[in-house]
Amino acid sequence: MDHRPCVPSFLKELPQWICWAYGPPEKSGAKPRKLPLNPHTGEMARTNDPTTWGSYWEASQAANNNRDRVSGIGFVFRAGGGLVGIDLDDCIINGQFTHRATQIVQRFASYTEISPSRQGCKIWIRATLPAWAKRRYEHSDLGCSHIEVYGGGQYFTVTGDGVDTMGGLPVSRRVEDKQDVLDAFLAWVHRLTQPSAAAPATMVGYEEGGQFRPAPPQIISAPTGPLATPPDIIERCRKYLSRVRPAVAGQGGHDRCLSAACTCYKFGLNDGEAISVLTEWNRRNSPPFDDRELLHKLKDAKAKVVEEGTWGIKVKGSTPTPRHPLPDWIRSLGLKPHSLLILQVIADRCNRHDESGSLIGCTIGAEKLGKIVGLSERTVQRHIADLEEAGALIILNKGHGGIDFHTGDITSNRYKIPGRVDDVASSATASMVHCLPPPGW
Repeated sequence: MDHRPCVPSFLKELPQWICWAYGPPEKSGAKPRKLPLNPHTGEMARTNDPTTWGSYWEASQAANNNRDRVSGIGFVFRAGGGLVGIDLDDCIINGQFTHRATQIVQRFASYTEISPSRQGCKIWIRATLPAWAKRRYEHSDLGCSHIEVYGGGQYFTVTGDGVDTMGGLPVSRRVEDKQDVLDAFLAWVHRLTQPSAAAPATMVGYEEGGQFRPAPPQIISAPTGPLATPPDIIERCRKYLSRVRPAVAGQGGHDRCLSAACTCYKFGLNDGEAISVLTEWNRRNSPPFDDRELLHKLKDAKAKVVEEGTWGIKVKGSTPTPRHPLPDWIRSLGLKPHSLLILQVIADRCNRHDESGSLIGCTIGAEKLGKIVGLSERTVQRHIADLEEAGALIILNKGHGGIDFHTGDITSNRYKIPGRVDDVASSATASMVHCLPPPGW
């Protein structure tokens, strides 16, 4: 007889089951440990050794036949098995889920059950755990004492006490594919628990009315083009990359990956679309690049296509153009790609031209610029200094506060981008005129 009918049959068919028993706590005052047991021998099981696991029925029978020393059965998450477990500890108070835990369970909407203590819950999903994810997260806004996320080498105790509804919304009895929700959730938790660090995930999540949704990655923001590329263009880019040979380590793989990343932007894709398409192409590589490497390649690719002026070039008749293109004499200075990108962002935020054609305006600080282009505040400051030295950027009202009326950002600088080289010489704030190449260089 099956005493746990709520457990999805998909999980029951996997040979990843063990027994478990309570053991003494690791330290005084701590909770009792849950010791994994081999369902065949009763000895300690190992979560990295499949020979110490068994079937669902073997574990269930062993637990039923040895109730004096076995507390229950458990499911082992096998590395690379395509399953992830989310454990919310102490999220049930006086028989009620906390508000935040309710939101989390609702958003995942995959098989969820109550833990043996009756004070927490566990969620199973089909997904792959990013390499950067931590196993344990703690924060007062999580709605529980802590959250643990398992992707391999750990196990869940299994009660079979499934959750049918949560806050009036149904919860699936199946193990659902929730990769996008997991990516968004982990990024939100990462930012919540480490506010000074940006999530190194491929996807970054944000919270909106308690819902965790995927959002574009935090890499250089597109200076041109619409916020969303038409689906047919994205599909064209995907098909184009499907014909590109995969990258192989030691055979120019890094160059090929950079070229593939450039292709995404040459089709006019925004950051979220580019990372999605590039990640799909990356699965064919040998070995695939990790999330951090892909992110780095996209940064370099965007700087490269901006410098070349090839953004959207593969989409006939729809090549986006900057709101305020940089003057030719500035592009001839041989500035670094990221310096040009920063200058283009500043140019597109300027709100007027003067009589000489110079761009005036854009009160934006280095910190905000850094978030837009994916660089640190200090690195942006160095690029701005280089732009000043080359005469490509003039800082007006330095030291006086200003407000960007488009974003509400408060900053200490107001910028001017000279429309022609002789306008630099006429400005009292241009101190490095002698460094400029002659007109026509």
